Amino acid sequence: MLVKTEGILVYKVKYSETSIIFHLLTKELGLRAFIAKGVRSKKSKTAAALFDYLNVLQIVASQGAHSDLLTIREVSLSKGNFSLNLDPVQNAIYLFVAEFIHKVISKPMVDASLYHFVEHSIQYFSQSNRIIADFHLWFITKFTTFLGITPVDNFTKTNSIFSIQHSHFVSSALPIEGAFSESSSQMLHYYMTVSVDQCGNNLEPLSARNQYLDEMLYYYRFHLDHFSGLQSHEILKSVFIPNLNSK
Repeated sequence: MLVKTEGILVYKVKYSETSIIFHLLTKELGLRAFIAKGVRSKKSKTAAALFDYLNVLQIVASQGAHSDLLTIREVSLSKGNFSLNLDPVQNAIYLFVAEFIHKVISKPMVDASLYHFVEHSIQYFSQSNRIIADFHLWFITKFTTFLGITPVDNFTKTNSIFSIQHSHFVSSALPIEGAFSESSSQMLHYYMTVSVDQCGNNLEPLSARNQYLDEMLYYYRFHLDHFSGLQSHEILKSVFIPNLNSK
């Protein structure tokens, strides 16, 4: 059976001497695994750069009767592909977002609205003429909507601390366990209310952004049993230190 679809590459690993296995987030199939045979061979007509993280690929694949792994027959870049560039900060964000999507989605859930959100968000980020240093923070905040763990935005001057367990803001006058810091609570409220084009307009200090990242990832671990964390998390923070230490 032949399958035609478009997908965003969120994971890849070498397989044998010349092949790769990669995962695409697709609109029609959800998160699916594919194998591209021979693409790492010197004789391959398919460029390895085609399989960069968050590239959007048009593929034709075949599926065997006894395997969920689809074999690539044809592959090309979509018109709206998001190829990696040479900026280390942007590349670190690409890697983080790709790993986040791959780790946080536990099954091949089909959700066209999720696919469009990811595609639109990455397109804006990749085509922006400025480095949006807090894009990843906005992205993981908005992504909660698609997993059924959306925080309740009842933020006020009185209810100004976010409770991780209860997923809403509570009074700072009460003793709270398992809560965001005051600055992270304010940032959560901010990212829940702004659109992607507003990212970077009110950039918090680096230390505050890193703390918010840590606390948001803990929020995901608390509410999603399958989510254990990310390897690119610390890489992202280390890249930001020399590039954005003025913030």
